[in-house]
Amino acid sequence: MSVRVAIHAEGSRETATFAVRPAPGSEVPTGMEGPAHVLVRRILSEDSKLPPEAVRFVEPLRTGTGLVARGSQLRHRQIVRQLLAGWAPDQKKPDLFVILVDADGEAGREKSLQEWTSDLGACAIGVAVQEFEAWLVSDQAAVQRSLGAEFAAAPDPEGMRPREAKRLLDDAITRSGKPASQVRMALAGLLSLALVAKRCRAFKAFFENLRATRA
Repeated sequence: MSVRVAIHAEGSRETATFAVRPAPGSEVPTGMEGPAHVLVRRILSEDSKLPPEAVRFVEPLRTGTGLVARGSQLRHRQIVRQLLAGWAPDQKKPDLFVILVDADGEAGREKSLQEWTSDLGACAIGVAVQEFEAWLVSDQAAVQRSLGAEFAAAPDPEGMRPREAKRLLDDAITRSGKPASQVRMALAGLLSLALVAKRCRAFKAFFENLRATRA
């Protein structure tokens, strides 16, 4: 048994950026995966009969302009619905869709996305408060291992202002001298999912939402 997953993420660093990407519907090579892929695979395979290698990622559909949907594009009902429902008859539609966006201080994003996608098959929604990086900095020990350097613990990951967690992580990566993509991928693999869920209610909600799609 395997599950084919397509991830739509607001930020390019969540799913990795490459000049040339696979065609929509094609399997994403391991070398092209980003931190979001790592987290989704870990969540789906943790304490389940689904082994990590059975979680296979496929390239999502593009927007009407032929580009990967990013940023504010994932806040528009028409675009989101087209990305999930626009698969051609000769394309094998993913078994599961994942949409990851940042709250950025705005309430109601999760509810809207759930309403827009409720009739389009299995879809897990994640709205990070205030941004994806708040999840990445929640486990101090994992951050330090990824950086190979000391890192001051974030007292309240979800209490930071928009972009504060992003700056905190970016500054620490710059000081470490390591490639940002390398640190982020390492972090996604090392984070204690239980600890992040304890410190970030939004991550806990995403964790439970994603696991429920495979129940």
